[in-house]
Amino acid sequence: MEQVLSPEGSLALAVAALVAVLGWRFTLPERGRDLAAVLVFVAAVAVTFAAGRGLVPGGGPVAAALPVRVVGAALLVAGLLLAGSSFKARLLAGRGHLAESGPYARLRHPLYAGLALVLVGHLLRLPSRAGALAVTIALAQYLWLGGVEEREARAAFGEAWDRYASRTRALLPRPRRARP
Repeated sequence: MEQVLSPEGSLALAVAALVAVLGWRFTLPERGRDLAAVLVFVAAVAVTFAAGRGLVPGGGPVAAALPVRVVGAALLVAGLLLAGSSFKARLLAGRGHLAESGPYARLRHPLYAGLALVLVGHLLRLPSRAGALAVTIALAQYLWLGGVEEREARAAFGEAWDRYASRTRALLPRPRRARP
């Protein structure tokens, strides 16, 4: 418990709680699978925190150099920014419309990409074997959900979806070309 009550542990707990709340807020689960995705995200954050603080038997913390932890913090912040901007773009597109603005102009699944960055960043900040397993499970679920959503979007939007999908990638944006 000392690991949680120390100043560093308290800060780690506050970051984990903030990440979990923002993940919930950005996802706004409406369907069962959305709720499952958020719960897996929150569970991965909780396991990563608990294991990184030495609270999980057998899956305890792994030593990480300061540069690794700094990269983790940067990925966590970048993921939150990406997930937040995808939330705004989805709201602006409205229900029954294809979201193509904001980060959706470059990625078909910016929310999942953002949440994945958050989880990987959180894991790099608090590395552990149990956290790595939890993050791996969450990432696998995002890949599966992305495929399900793409099939549904293709059925709902037809040719508009095909055009959109042909110019965007699912999770990693295409490199920008230099303009002459």
